[in-house]
Amino acid sequence: MIRRFEQREFFLFTQREHARIAAELVMQAGNERFVPPVRRDSLRHAASLHDSGWDSTDAEPLLSPQRYPLDCLEAGWAMQIEALAASTRRLRDEPRTDPWATLLVSIHGMQLADDLGKVSTGPRRFESSDMRRLFEVNKYHQTEIELQENLRPTLGLSVDHARRLGLSQDLADPRERELAVDYRWLALLDLISMSLLASDVVVQPMPGVTEKGGSTSPIAARRIATKLVLAPWPFADSRINLRAEFRRYPAAPTRSAPELQYALEQLPSESLDLLLVPN
Repeated sequence: MIRRFEQREFFLFTQREHARIAAELVMQAGNERFVPPVRRDSLRHAASLHDSGWDSTDAEPLLSPQRYPLDCLEAGWAMQIEALAASTRRLRDEPRTDPWATLLVSIHGMQLADDLGKVSTGPRRFESSDMRRLFEVNKYHQTEIELQENLRPTLGLSVDHARRLGLSQDLADPRERELAVDYRWLALLDLISMSLLASDVVVQPMPGVTEKGGSTSPIAARRIATKLVLAPWPFADSRINLRAEFRRYPAAPTRSAPELQYALEQLPSESLDLLLVPN
């Protein structure tokens, strides 16, 4: 769930709605400056399901320590790892598996989980909770590596290249370049969609996508109400209108998760108009 604060109320968006918007943006990705997605249909499929591991939590939402509806960015590391793993499993287990989409979502999960596996620098006591977290992150990464080792040959990708978090360090190989192009789009569109729905921009600046000269440039973003302003502009159209479904909930503590779940079931779905424009 994504929780947006709006004048004494929360606007609550499901992860599936966030993913739907990211998938919609795939169709506009690329222009005279930025390389478009290589496998646009597969990228759109990946974007539409990249957060499907959160579906069960969205169906039975939980409370934050402040007893607000739990935002995905507030979730503990164990919940985040399980959601990342479940998202990849969802794509892997589809009747007609799309290996390119599955690989993209697997890489996306590995990249996100990398932050969960970092230990703060400087003098500190190494707690047992850190050991458990690092163990689970490493176990998750190993599972994704094994999955990727099976997927890569089916896509004409080598398993011999040195890779970091799923991406080859040798982009001289055209297939590896294509994978990097599409992964960068998935990562960027994920952040753009999140930043449209959340209370503010999630990451600043956002990581760039591949330019036609081969380099990348970070994307600066700023929010003005329901408008997100980007520079440089990575899309084909000069502006993009979007609409997101949400439920309106009081910005006050709730006594229990069952009470939250019951209340949300009674609330109607509403629409919020959103706008993406260049700086």
